[in-house]
Amino acid sequence: MLLFAACKTSEVNENSESEMVFTPEEVIEENDSEEYEEEIICSNGEIEIVVSKDWYDRSIVETTDSQISFYHKATYEEVGEKGFLFAVVRADNMVMDIGYTPIAYTNEHFYYFMPPEDIPELEDGEILLDYLDMVSSYSDMKEKIHINAEGAHFDVNEYILPMSHVKEISDEVLDNMFWFEYTRAVSEIYARRGLKFEDQFLYEYFIKYSWYTPSVEEADFDESMLSEIEKKNIEKLFAKENERLESERRADHLAFGKEYSYDLDGDGVNESFCLRYEEGASADKVYFSINQQMVFECEEYNFLSLVGYYLTDIDENKPGLEIAVRVFGEELETVMYFYTYDGSLNCIGTVPVEFTKENEQENLVLVGFDGRINTSIRADVFFTCYADAEYVYSYEEKKIELVEQEMYAVKDTDPYGNIKFYELTEDIMIFKDRNVDSERITLKAQNVYFMESDLKEWMKVKGEDGVIGYLHKAANGDVDGVGKSADEIFMHLPY
Repeated sequence: MLLFAACKTSEVNENSESEMVFTPEEVIEENDSEEYEEEIICSNGEIEIVVSKDWYDRSIVETTDSQISFYHKATYEEVGEKGFLFAVVRADNMVMDIGYTPIAYTNEHFYYFMPPEDIPELEDGEILLDYLDMVSSYSDMKEKIHINAEGAHFDVNEYILPMSHVKEISDEVLDNMFWFEYTRAVSEIYARRGLKFEDQFLYEYFIKYSWYTPSVEEADFDESMLSEIEKKNIEKLFAKENERLESERRADHLAFGKEYSYDLDGDGVNESFCLRYEEGASADKVYFSINQQMVFECEEYNFLSLVGYYLTDIDENKPGLEIAVRVFGEELETVMYFYTYDGSLNCIGTVPVEFTKENEQENLVLVGFDGRINTSIRADVFFTCYADAEYVYSYEEKKIELVEQEMYAVKDTDPYGNIKFYELTEDIMIFKDRNVDSERITLKAQNVYFMESDLKEWMKVKGEDGVIGYLHKAANGDVDGVGKSADEIFMHLPY
């Protein structure tokens, strides 16, 4: 049985001139046929959502001109507050949030699915379970959302910025992008205009999307093919990338699938080398070829995890060049793999996150490390933060090694240059010295700064009141002497 809910039969809510509340008695038109599952179509004319009769009866449904929202009826009846379930929203520009799911877009509007941010506090366990049961059915709900707007496109998930050709990118969207998305979003603008990328990575990345039709060779592409909006967005994307990475100069990566000629082993003769990608039925293959012979197949990473690869010179006094490959590691961090060539290609070490060195040779070669690489390393004592670290190339071991330190200086600023602190929510006892037998001192509830870490069990901290001491990680992972985990006593921890 199909049941239909239409906006024209809805009453106006007293809280808003445009907000409408559906009630079953007013909106249901019954179909005598029993071959259909009972369903309700909730619509504001532009957004249409099909829900089961049971789901509808357990909900409060409200609409405005720009969205349809569902609330949990039983929560409202118990505590007088509507337990938000989800909404489908029409925005005037693109919205980017880790919790939202894009649905469609037109040249004027962007449509997305918005879930609840928090679970309501309910004393009645049955009502809470009913709320969670409705939330768990989101996957079915999303498949029954329809956008009836003229010119709507439903390939929204094939883009980083689906409206970048018609709308200026907002600062809010730019702030919510990952650093690696800026350059890729620029390439996306060119791909919309049919640019046929010589870079195999970019070509393979875009060719899988239904909208990409490579028709213009790079040599024939002209900036006049871009609209003023597209040019403005390219400018904003590059500016935001430079702002984020002002202290982390990165070289332009080499093109995947393209042959290069450099002296890798320092014998005075150039080697022809290439990093290639092949899509397989069960797995992708990434491999190096040198002088047209495959010399190394990368088992540590696949094509989709590749960010870029470069030439580098670990030490100006060491003959030859090295190949550096940057890939995604855990939690969207990046890792650098370094390879040297001496008749075969060998991995000489990895460096976490980013290394820094100004690019000096034709956007291809990073030079002059003097054997040492400055970078950041994760300090997992109780929480996730980063410490300054240094790696060195060992001639004896022929590999890159971490320079061991007793304590590593914790990075005290975020990517935007703001001083980082963490709010301690209760008074605790900490160690005066880095020794479990040392005197215990009181660290009062306040903003606390992390100063140094041994990356294993100790973290040197300083309170705003000037008290300095050490947190120690107990065998069970709690803060030693406190009996609680770090995220129970500190607010604003990164993870």
